[in-house]
Amino acid sequence: MDIMIKRAHKSGLRAKPMAKLNKTPLAGIGVDAEIGERVRGLRKARGWTQGELAAKVGITGVYISDLERGARRWQSTRLAEVAHALDVSPALLQDPSIPLEYLEKVALILEKLGKLSEDKLETIEQVVDGFLPS
Repeated sequence: MDIMIKRAHKSGLRAKPMAKLNKTPLAGIGVDAEIGERVRGLRKARGWTQGELAAKVGITGVYISDLERGARRWQSTRLAEVAHALDVSPALLQDPSIPLEYLEKVALILEKLGKLSEDKLETIEQVVDGFLPS
């Protein structure tokens, strides 16, 4: 998109192109965009809008949008706040070796587990322990 600036000229006003803006960085370019993709995936897995996540963190939806697109740099405190809202570790958001699909499944399971009573959680823990090697 060209930004035009009007300049006074002898023959009147004329528009002159100043610069081109690219508000959408290339997906997957840089660490910030990678973290943003992971945040977007987890947010969508929960069925949340950018505004809903933003409200949980205490920032604007536009700010979340910028973070998800990699248009803003992730500060450690903001990463921790967003991770807390998503109920995941900041390290999980930063680790590209963990597939996003895995994170989304874990997020859904955690959300479901959060709705269970304590005794049902203990039963599930025993079942999981039975699958793990000693």
